[in-house]
Amino acid sequence: DIYRLKTIHHDGRRCPILMQNENGPCPLLAISNVLLLQQKIHIHPDLAYINFRQLIQMVGNYLVEFNPPHPNPEMQANQQQQIADSLAVLPKLGRGLDVNIRFQKITDFEYTDELSVMDMLGINLVHGWLCDPQDTKTAAVIKDLSYNQLICELVELDHVANTSQKPAAQKPAEEAAAWAKLPSVVSWNTRGVNPSLPPAPSSEPAASAPPPSENEELLDKMRKAQVVEAFLNENASQLTYYGLAQLFANVGERELCVFFRNNHFCTMTKRDKELYLLATDVGFYDQPDIVW
Repeated sequence: DIYRLKTIHHDGRRCPILMQNENGPCPLLAISNVLLLQQKIHIHPDLAYINFRQLIQMVGNYLVEFNPPHPNPEMQANQQQQIADSLAVLPKLGRGLDVNIRFQKITDFEYTDELSVMDMLGINLVHGWLCDPQDTKTAAVIKDLSYNQLICELVELDHVANTSQKPAAQKPAEEAAAWAKLPSVVSWNTRGVNPSLPPAPSSEPAASAPPPSENEELLDKMRKAQVVEAFLNENASQLTYYGLAQLFANVGERELCVFFRNNHFCTMTKRDKELYLLATDVGFYDQPDIVW
């Protein structure tokens, strides 16, 4: 893979940035541009391209330099393992990164080995898909659950609601089909609706009605599912007004971080109380005035 380089003016100096290749706005691109703008890694401004292997080596070298040996021997052993794991993960970031969002804070992501690379490089990963705590009805349902946990609850509810109306022979196959259709953060956004749940259960009477207590529990779960679906569908852009306000409030002035939205990873900064995303589309390569 080859990355084209565009020279921009940043903080009064010439600085190269990476433009998108066929993999689009991948996390490696955003991370590398943060490090370039921070002068943590260096590429000669006269170069027109850099290849994937060279880029991985540069970022990897900085990762090792940024994490000097810990004075405590036991901590040092753990640290060296973390460094080795991060170096092994780096090449994967050229393709993409699976993230599992939580909806309370802009830095709220489920921990994975891939995300640990950000910590090892000292770079914040942020998002703006947040639930407004003033929307108490939605906040009470979503709580601190992750996106994947919400989807699993919806699929489980769909299974419970439908198996009470289906012959026993159909249940295993339909359960497997429901899990097979479990959507990712990306699929939800691109379709704008929940693709894993069929229409509401039929009003036709079931073969055997469940006890009243089970009915009440099922109705409560269905009410919560409606709240979750409404939140996900109404905010399919993966950015809420409250989330945007929290980004303004919590991204530091002149901070450089990585912003996640719609499975895209972009370099973000804040200047004079305004948020900016680095324009890395190759269509802007010959537009020197279009940078942020």
